[in-house]
Amino acid sequence: MNSDIIKIKPEWEHIYKKHDSKVNEIQQVVNNLIENGLKVTFGDIQNLVNNGTALYEQAEQAAKSNASVFSLPAAKRKFIEENTLILNDRISEAKKELIKILALEGVNTLSIEAFELTKGIVSISETWIEALKESHTIRTSERRERALELMSNFEVAANELNEFVKENKYFGAGISTASDTRRCLMWIGERGEINRDIDNLEFIN
Repeated sequence: MNSDIIKIKPEWEHIYKKHDSKVNEIQQVVNNLIENGLKVTFGDIQNLVNNGTALYEQAEQAAKSNASVFSLPAAKRKFIEENTLILNDRISEAKKELIKILALEGVNTLSIEAFELTKGIVSISETWIEALKESHTIRTSERRERALELMSNFEVAANELNEFVKENKYFGAGISTASDTRRCLMWIGERGEINRDIDNLEFIN
């Protein structure tokens, strides 16, 4: 991005910290899957959260591979069924735990894309952090520069009007809002319209 930054809204840090606080919990889920003999990638975790079957398929293949020690077909089949069932239960438990950690069934959900898995270690994705921060960044543009100019002009005029009546005991403000019951010279309506209260000029000598 070449454009200058006007403001970075601080909300991005709150979102980042919420995700970062869940790293250890997700790490434990990953550890449990690995301890059960599964090879877990970040893609597998994403797939699982999104109702994919990659890990379940891996579990079946792992059970079939380990069943090679049996020569009798019946024993091999029983081993595959029992071990696939056990691994599937572990994977289902991991899925439930991830859904809970990410609050996917709630309102303020977390994004699985915020995390990454490298050599079995869970961390926050730097790419995600950059994208999150950028989504909360207001950068300059010709129209935004013009808006800032108009805002500054209005602020100067409003301050001057307030300063003008500051020592006048009959006024609460020079410019105010529709909800303010104090006497003023101008007020802003609910739709942003500017209103002049000409009658109040009588209180100015």
